Amino acid sequence: MNTSLPYPFTLLHESLRFWIEKRRFFEPTSIQKLAIPKILEGKNVLLISPTGTGKTEAAIFPVISKILENKSKEEGVKAIYVNPLKALTRDLRKRIDRYAHFVGLKVRPLFGDVNKAFKYPVPEMVIITPESLEIILDWAPKWWKHLKSVNFVILDEVHELAFSKRGYQLLILLERLKYFIGKSFQRICLSATVGEAEKVAWLFGGSDGPLEIISAEEQRPYDFKLKLATPLSEDEMRDPFLAGARVICEEVESGVKSLIFVNSRYSAERLKLELDRLNFPVMVHHGSLGLEEREKAEDMFKSGLLRAVIATKTLELGIDIGDIKQVLQYRSPGQVCTLLQRAGRSQHRPGEKSICKIISTDPEDFIESMAILRLAEQGKLEGPLIIDNPLDVLAKEILGVALYNQRGRKICKSAFRPFTVDDLFKIFSNSTPFSKLSRETFDNVLGNLVNSNLIRLEGDVVYPSKRFWSVWRFKEDEKVRDSSLRFSEFFSMISKKEAFTVMEEYGLGKKRKIGELDSSFVYRSLSTGMVIRLAGRNWKVVDIDERSYEVMVTHVEEAGEAPAWKGEGPPRSLEVTREALKVISDALKDPSILERFCSAETALATVLDYLKSLDESYLKNLVEGKIVVERIPGIRTTVFITFLGERINRALAAAVFEKIAEASLLVKYVVTPYGFGVRSEVVDPLNALRAISLDEFRDLVGRHLVEHSPFTRLVKDQLKEHFGFPYDERLLDKEAARQASLIYYDVEGVFDALQNIIRGALIEVVKDSPSGLAESILRYPFERPWRAGLRVVLSEVLASFKEGRLDEIFEFTWSNPVEVKNELRAISRERDLVAFFDLKSRGWTVAKVPLEDGWVTVRVPVAVKYAVLGSEEDFARVERELIRDAEEVLKDFIPCNEIIELDFTSLDEKVKYPLKLALGKVFRISLETFIKTRVFPAFGDKLNLRVHVERTRLSAFHYAVPKRLIHAIVLNSLSSMLIMPKKGIVTGRRQLIFELP
Repeated sequence: MNTSLPYPFTLLHESLRFWIEKRRFFEPTSIQKLAIPKILEGKNVLLISPTGTGKTEAAIFPVISKILENKSKEEGVKAIYVNPLKALTRDLRKRIDRYAHFVGLKVRPLFGDVNKAFKYPVPEMVIITPESLEIILDWAPKWWKHLKSVNFVILDEVHELAFSKRGYQLLILLERLKYFIGKSFQRICLSATVGEAEKVAWLFGGSDGPLEIISAEEQRPYDFKLKLATPLSEDEMRDPFLAGARVICEEVESGVKSLIFVNSRYSAERLKLELDRLNFPVMVHHGSLGLEEREKAEDMFKSGLLRAVIATKTLELGIDIGDIKQVLQYRSPGQVCTLLQRAGRSQHRPGEKSICKIISTDPEDFIESMAILRLAEQGKLEGPLIIDNPLDVLAKEILGVALYNQRGRKICKSAFRPFTVDDLFKIFSNSTPFSKLSRETFDNVLGNLVNSNLIRLEGDVVYPSKRFWSVWRFKEDEKVRDSSLRFSEFFSMISKKEAFTVMEEYGLGKKRKIGELDSSFVYRSLSTGMVIRLAGRNWKVVDIDERSYEVMVTHVEEAGEAPAWKGEGPPRSLEVTREALKVISDALKDPSILERFCSAETALATVLDYLKSLDESYLKNLVEGKIVVERIPGIRTTVFITFLGERINRALAAAVFEKIAEASLLVKYVVTPYGFGVRSEVVDPLNALRAISLDEFRDLVGRHLVEHSPFTRLVKDQLKEHFGFPYDERLLDKEAARQASLIYYDVEGVFDALQNIIRGALIEVVKDSPSGLAESILRYPFERPWRAGLRVVLSEVLASFKEGRLDEIFEFTWSNPVEVKNELRAISRERDLVAFFDLKSRGWTVAKVPLEDGWVTVRVPVAVKYAVLGSEEDFARVERELIRDAEEVLKDFIPCNEIIELDFTSLDEKVKYPLKLALGKVFRISLETFIKTRVFPAFGDKLNLRVHVERTRLSAFHYAVPKRLIHAIVLNSLSSMLIMPKKGIVTGRRQLIFELP
């Protein structure tokens, strides 16, 4: 027997040892030395080791050896290797087959239609994704009898699965597999370095108990560098992507193969656009791209035809794209785990040092990145956030078992034993995420699926019902109006709608795609009227269609781009933000610490200048755990500087919002990892915070989650898919609020902060303009409070502010301007409210453009004001001002041959008086006489009005105008529409119809 191999390879089967030696695999890595003996002993284990240290061989060598030791003539699958990505499946097959093939074991990757993929001889090892395992257990009876022989399950990249619902799905599938084969199997889990390893070991141990943790002694060496993309021009100061793209070009210009990570699809596409303009060849790789496009990027990079790829999470895991010399991370990765996972993709072989450079775009991002680098050096990683009893996973697995029962009865006939409802509850309760599942909750989910006609009960056995096949369709049917998905999508817990398509409407109702925005940004911050930048141009958001997942935009030249990249990526934790504060404090005492990861003098000077601009008293109080409250009366905003992390800050902001909303809905807030800001028109946010008791806080956040949180809406949208778009959504509403609370808010973590507040740990400061720290918080986009009643908000606006611009109302309602105007129109019938043009102010409104088969809405840079008329003085003042301003304009046009058309119509449209006049010398007398003799006697207190100026192709429709102001409103609309072309506001090439309000 050959004994030249070192321990623990000597413990392996003789045939395998021969091929290990033949492949010159002479020296085991640390994790292989520790893991192989334990796996050979039959232990359920969690192997933790950095990327590129041989974890795969540490798992498959002893598994292959044990299969050989116990090899029987009976066909059947002996080992299942599960990994998160289909692209990894191909690479793993090659890697495992290097040894398995030569010792007589068959290895087969399974994806796609695994039922059709079945063929003899049956492989001893299969490599699959969680989705493929779902398909096998739900829909592929050809495989079922061959699973009875499974003795080993290897789970790869569990650090990725531990944070996702795909991981929860997989854990239930393992319990289903165990129940189906009637015995336990050995669990071998592989993970890169992860925080709270004990929690991961408990999670993946399932009903067999926690895994034994085996952690490698060796640590992956990293070479981290921190760069600051210092702007070199005014354009770069306005747009951080320009400077970022320039620095990336400088880092890769020598041809170093580089993987560039970003935190969102938006940033991927924006960065690519700027790199294209610099003639830098690059491709993107993210989840919204088709498989063919992603594989093309992988192949071109691997072959060397492409020197750089921009990627989101899709390339974090070990897809083989060849040698990667360095990783570039554009902006802070947000989490230590994310940083190490991405950095580990470079120089992948054992013993090689991973090279990672973070490209920061501003001093705040630089400081956060440095904090994450310091935490990485200290080995402080985030643990997994585990959601107990995720009901969408439960619903999907009940549906999966219903499929299994139906498929088994149809194919296996009388030999088939279906799973009963009691079986399901037992299986799910054995899965660790559902270890606290109550029978009542289980029955509620089951009942929801039955009542939605997705499943039916025959005795105590579940089967798919008729509507199941309408929701998950084998063929797409354009005639079907109800929400539906492809049947192949049933088996996945990955959300199908992770991005909104941004569309421009042009021509006769035609649309074209401009780009994409991540769903989280759309739900959290996007609103109509907001300006975003895509494809190198600025676009004003006209409409957000949640049903079709489309954002309609129109091109504008104005600045004011929404910072969609702010806050992207994972939520920043309390640990990251406190470390960032420590970086600031340490650097002010000893600036040389900034040189730990950065040597560029210009960057260091820029960061140090920023640090010196910060108020020392702020920092002293923040380091002591106090909260600095900065009031800025000029913008009606209060900023709470906390350094408590994103989730705690969001919970505090939600409570303050709800406390204010008890008295006023004119409030909105912005949340960052470092604090939050509240803009309130009526109630003082600081007084609201002080008024919140510990007992009340939880109720306030709970109310916000149910009624206003954008994240509840985001989560619910994902739940609906997995529940099969149920008829009754009350269960989903409750579950969405619960999950949103766990993922995006830290309710429990707030209590320490609240107790400090009660003890007086608030430092109040009044400022004319925001300080440096406050300004960095206010640069984030406001979070969108989802409101149930538009009329309630509008009524309060009108009650609080007697005059204002309509675009200011749009800002507080976050609603489509057309919806707001329709609601205002209804309100104007009930109270004295008038709307009119104001060309002296800056603002905007929307107008209709008639088409052959309808009309489109466009944004026009014309301010429209409103006035609430509560007294005789109000009427007199508005009338006087409108006539005065109109006459200043009309004196330059009268007399002329311009023709105007007027229609005076009753609110019920039964009475209509038309009038056509030329702007001649007798225009004023003719108009006044007609109104006094014809209009006043014929109409009630209010009437509708149309004003049309022929040459300008402009029309204005005024609804429910108080009769005594009708003359002033005619002059206002007439003068405004005459001057608009002269000022270049409109071109006159297309007809525009304004509706006021």
